[in-house]
Amino acid sequence: MDITAARPTGTLNPENKDGIIIPNLDRERAQAIGNNTSPATALSTLIYINDSTTGTATGSAVNIGSPGFYYFDTTILPAPGVWQPIRSTNVDIYGGQLKIPPHNSFTPDFSAHTNTTFDSDNWWVISKTSTIPGTGTPAKMSIVYEFQGNQFNTTGLYPQLTVGNSSSLPDVYNANMVSINNNGTGGKTRLNVVVVRVDNFTNSWQGTFLLNVLLTRRLN
Repeated sequence: MDITAARPTGTLNPENKDGIIIPNLDRERAQAIGNNTSPATALSTLIYINDSTTGTATGSAVNIGSPGFYYFDTTILPAPGVWQPIRSTNVDIYGGQLKIPPHNSFTPDFSAHTNTTFDSDNWWVISKTSTIPGTGTPAKMSIVYEFQGNQFNTTGLYPQLTVGNSSSLPDVYNANMVSINNNGTGGKTRLNVVVVRVDNFTNSWQGTFLLNVLLTRRLN
């Protein structure tokens, strides 16, 4: 099929809208038709997801995490196929900058998101638990962050954490991931990290430090 625009050039009659409107679906609808096998959705079927908050990122909708164009790929498990995003790369990348609260020597530990001071970049600090340094034990904190946007597909997700700060305090600490799961409020993504000071002191941990998070996931 050869489709030709009525006016392919110029500025005349801009009220005439050339173009093809691809069917708009929400994630729940795409998930339903993608999971169905009688008949199965045909390879290369093209849709546009206009709402990625409905349904769940499971089955045929495992890769639907944001609005955009998707095509159906019958060669990818789980059967009968998966909606694949149309992107310039087969890697899904997210970057964000979170805040590391001060040690409890300066700011009391908390839980259940009772302190909102350190929320940043759409991530809430749900809790922090501090450990005072001792013999052979460094000063450290266990922190749980919760992302307030659409949940991430955590299958094959590779987090990378780097640390820094915007003050004169020394960057002498490390951050390590404990877990990342969709087990937060309403199924939101939670990131559990442990931050350790390598100088074994808490007196340098009175500022608000930064945790740079890079999440990458190979799509196929």
